[in-house]
Amino acid sequence: MLFNLTKSIVKKINFIFEHRSVRPPLESTKSQQFFKFMETDRIDDGFVFPFDYTINLVDDFKDWRMSNSSIDVFVVNMNIDNIKIVDLDYLYGLQDNSSNVVLWADYSNESLFPGNFTNNNLQSINFQSERFVCTMLSLQNNADIEEPKFKKVFPVWMFATGVMEDILARTNEQHLHKIPPFTWPRKETYKKFFFPNRLGRAHRLDLLVEAHQKGLLQQCEWTFMVPSTEGYLDTYDSEHEYWKLFGTNHRGINHTEFEDDWSNPDSHFNQGGPHECFPMTVLERTMAVIISDTYNNDHPILDCSEKILKPLMYGMPVFYNGRKGVLSKLKQYGFWFPGDDYNDLDTNRTTRLIENCLEFEDVISKETTEHVANNKKLMFDRNIHYSFSKDFFDYLLDI
Repeated sequence: MLFNLTKSIVKKINFIFEHRSVRPPLESTKSQQFFKFMETDRIDDGFVFPFDYTINLVDDFKDWRMSNSSIDVFVVNMNIDNIKIVDLDYLYGLQDNSSNVVLWADYSNESLFPGNFTNNNLQSINFQSERFVCTMLSLQNNADIEEPKFKKVFPVWMFATGVMEDILARTNEQHLHKIPPFTWPRKETYKKFFFPNRLGRAHRLDLLVEAHQKGLLQQCEWTFMVPSTEGYLDTYDSEHEYWKLFGTNHRGINHTEFEDDWSNPDSHFNQGGPHECFPMTVLERTMAVIISDTYNNDHPILDCSEKILKPLMYGMPVFYNGRKGVLSKLKQYGFWFPGDDYNDLDTNRTTRLIENCLEFEDVISKETTEHVANNKKLMFDRNIHYSFSKDFFDYLLDI
């Protein structure tokens, strides 16, 4: 599903970031990485931005020299510690006196509202949400954000695109668009599935337990970086069946030194946050990937993270444990997923996911190979990535 991007360039948009917002400890760079991905010609996709733009880093928003001939978008990352040190009164003054000023609340890495952003919290730090246009991590938003109230809220996938750019910056992945998919006709492996997990959220524990009970887990190479969330998530359940079966220690893979580093939370590779790539060796010796996303409930905000992007870009079939309707939305853009419409079910999504995995072919077919190759091609098509955030950019162009 492609969009016509050939409209004349009639606007210039300046995106302005403060240096401190993209440096540790407040580091948030994925929106900038989105633009870097979109500027890089990897495949012949014919993409061009329908507007001119600049990316600007300033020490302080006051250092930006305003222009009457362009739209100035001041980017405030939705991080409480960052918001506290932004001179919001200065931004409000610019907005009140200039029709070409947009205040962008960038929450494109999450969609957890209100979370820390309750009206009381924001009022205490002078953050007037109704002045801001907000972006959040989602393929679709079928729910009104009641708290806080923004001028406008847009679902975008810029964070996921930014993660993809980070992956492609790695030495092993920089030519990934030229490498054939890790799925080929008549591929047959000892373990059918690669099943990575990072944080022990309840629905991930539930899936692993049920997968064990139904015989799926024995067909998986599976990892769990941080199974226990005791003292971190209020949903932690000390009586969960998972602890009785597998304990609280991390579970890794170690066929190679890199796999061991990749799956060990204490390795040098994972200091400062979770890794983003996949070990190619485990993809070679498995046939499909099971992805457990951040959430799996019926909330109408289709929070779909970068986790599902990874197997698609490497060229692997994907089974998905996440919010209802995510796969159907991605299919609208041309993506293919094995199995039936289990992700659209109101109940028993996890059970039907497992059944679909158990029913998956024992030898990769030519048809599956072709579907997966198309998935990978779509993941490198910048028209697709732009379309995920098109409504936000259209809003800016209409100002």
